[in-house]
Amino acid sequence: MKKGFLGTLLLFFLGAGLSHAGPFGPLSSDLAPGQIDLGTGYFHVSADWEGASRDFSDIKLNQNQLYLQMGIGLGRHWEATVRGGVADWQMENAYVLENGDSDNSLLPYGTVTLKGPLFIGKTLEIGSFFQGSYFSLYDDSATAVAQDSQTGTLITGREKVFFDNLWEFNIGLAFQIELEGAYLYGGPFYHMAETDVRNVFSASGFSSEKLREETLEEENNMGVVLGIRWPLRNGLNIDLEGQYKSSVSIGTAVSYAF
Repeated sequence: MKKGFLGTLLLFFLGAGLSHAGPFGPLSSDLAPGQIDLGTGYFHVSADWEGASRDFSDIKLNQNQLYLQMGIGLGRHWEATVRGGVADWQMENAYVLENGDSDNSLLPYGTVTLKGPLFIGKTLEIGSFFQGSYFSLYDDSATAVAQDSQTGTLITGREKVFFDNLWEFNIGLAFQIELEGAYLYGGPFYHMAETDVRNVFSASGFSSEKLREETLEEENNMGVVLGIRWPLRNGLNIDLEGQYKSSVSIGTAVSYAF
């Protein structure tokens, strides 16, 4: 029965598809106070964003995160994790004058996570986690045609879009059980994510014109996480985690405790 449940869980993750939070990891840490572990992972984010204007609603974001991380045991099964990596930023309908998507290169980002149990029972642990991330400035450009407001002449130039001050914060409640040597964890969380977007048109011989400037937010603030950790031999662990907010995100990580 348990083997069938684990198989069903694995199919859930794989079937969800590679759909703005990064992975949280298991609630309870096996690290002793001061002990560290190092890890690497990949997470694919899929989310819907919206702004104040009608032009920016139900905008799909896809992001790939590649990272290295270091965790340190704090005692009582609590752990702090620092993560650094690179992430891209692919947003649909990012331009004002033309139909097109922004497609940015991988740029640095950072994440800090604090998590641990508040209650430890024989089979169930209950606790909380906190996570904050900050991302680089993303920009992209595309050829665009604008009309001169005075002469009515069509002008060919470049429209550039900037995504700045991109941050996110998560706080959640998690439950964890041990099942066939693996740790199964999950629970609800509250999520906030914002970025400032600015579109500018420029052409040779003409002054730059600001087309749009507003703040975007992820549509859904509530989410749920479900993950599993398989401890292997000699301190090696494999994690698989899925999240659902406005869409499904999924990723995997490998870590080693020293």
